[in-house]
Amino acid sequence: MILRKNFCISVLALLCVFTLITRSNAYQETFITIESKDYISISAVSLMNLYDQNEINADDMFLDKRIHVFGFIKDIGKDITGNMYVTLMGGTEGYSTKDSFSFKAVQCFFKAEHLDFLKTLKKGEPLEVIGNCEGLMINVLVKDCQPGHWFANKLKAQKEEAAKKKSATQKRKK
Repeated sequence: MILRKNFCISVLALLCVFTLITRSNAYQETFITIESKDYISISAVSLMNLYDQNEINADDMFLDKRIHVFGFIKDIGKDITGNMYVTLMGGTEGYSTKDSFSFKAVQCFFKAEHLDFLKTLKKGEPLEVIGNCEGLMINVLVKDCQPGHWFANKLKAQKEEAAKKKSATQKRKK
């Protein structure tokens, strides 16, 4: 009984933290989400629902596009060719035990450079990634994934560097 209570409290706390993080970053739990010049942001459950409803329409919206997808880790592993992946289920609301029996998920593939990051992950944890949507093949496939926080920091650093170069160029012209 005590273990169950502690487990429930831990899950509730994790969901609250993830909800605060996602809400503060203006994520939306609707089907289509935030579009920026860099990527389209959507929850794993919304992405799966769109592909379940109409694969042709979902491909038109996401295929070969950079997407930011977030959810909870269902599985961490390697495919038969040794490619490392993480499968995501749910969105900001987490995922239920019925999701764990679903055959479909968002399968996010990572390159070897992210091995150390992948070693730190655990099933059930929230995760955000940014990668290229490759459509539906049982799972929705997302390739060349990068951790979302890492990617956001990289974009910020690139923008700051570009601003510094622009400022330096303007100073030289004066």
